[in-house]
Amino acid sequence: DPRLSVLAPVEHIFFDLKIAFLGALAFGLPVLLWQVWSFIGTGLFPKERKVVIRILPFSLASAAAGIGFGYFVLIPTVLRFLYGMVDTTLLIHAYRLSDYFSMFFLLTVALAVIFQLPLIMVGVHATGLVQEKTFRHYRRHFILGAFVLSALLTPPEPLSQVLMALPTVILYELGLLMVALRERRNLEA
Repeated sequence: DPRLSVLAPVEHIFFDLKIAFLGALAFGLPVLLWQVWSFIGTGLFPKERKVVIRILPFSLASAAAGIGFGYFVLIPTVLRFLYGMVDTTLLIHAYRLSDYFSMFFLLTVALAVIFQLPLIMVGVHATGLVQEKTFRHYRRHFILGAFVLSALLTPPEPLSQVLMALPTVILYELGLLMVALRERRNLEA
C-alpha cells in the first residue's frame, strides 16, 4: 500500500504547511536570490561580481541535479530496499507521513549541497587557498569522510549510505579534474 500513515490529529496539517513553505520558497527563489545579490553584490569588486554571476547558473543547476538524483534515484531505491526488509508476515507497511517527509527533505537538501562540491573545489582553488596536489593528497581522507557523512545523513542501512557516498566521491573526482584543467590552463597562459 503506497499510502502513508497519519498518526497525529494535526500531522497532515503541518505536512501541508511544510509543502506550502517549500513551494513558496521554490517559486520565490528568483526574488530571494535577487535580494541576496543586491545586498552582497554591492560589497564585491567588479571582478568578483563577474565570477559570482558566471558561477550562479552552474550552482543552481548542480543543486537541481542533486535534488533530482535524490528524488528519482536515491529515495525510491532506498524505500524499495527498506520495504523489502520488512517481514510482512509479522509487520505491516505503515510509514508515518512526518517521518517520510523528514527523510525525503534531509536527503534532497543534503544532495543539493553535495552536488555543489566541484564548484566549491574550483572556487577554493581559484582563490589560491588549495592547490591540485593538496586535493590529490587528501583524496583517501575525503572518500572516508564521504562514507562517514553518508552514514550520518541516511537511514541506518548500507544501501542508502553507498548511494549517497558514491556520487559524492564521483563529484570530488570531477572537481579534481576541473581543478587540474584549470591549473594546466593557468600554466599555459
